[in-house]
Amino acid sequence: MSSSAVEYQLIVKYHMPLVNLFLYQLILNHLRMNTALSSIVLLCFLGKVQNFQNAFEDSNVSAGGIAMAFYSGQFSYSGW
Repeated sequence: MSSSAVEYQLIVKYHMPLVNLFLYQLILNHLRMNTALSSIVLLCFLGKVQNFQNAFEDSNVSAGGIAMAFYSGQFSYSGW
């Protein structure tokens, strides 16, 4: 085997556990998000919506406010 083949095998050997760790974390985050969304939907179907009454009262509905909300959301994910 050549030197570069051995180096490649070592890189793969030590890199794959890290990739697997990130994969498990991603799966766990998706499960958490699905659980939270499912809980909200279930509560809505059960009629427990008193916390959602007047949810957008006193909101800024101007075009600038909406644009700033989208920009802020985009900025928070810019590192991904």
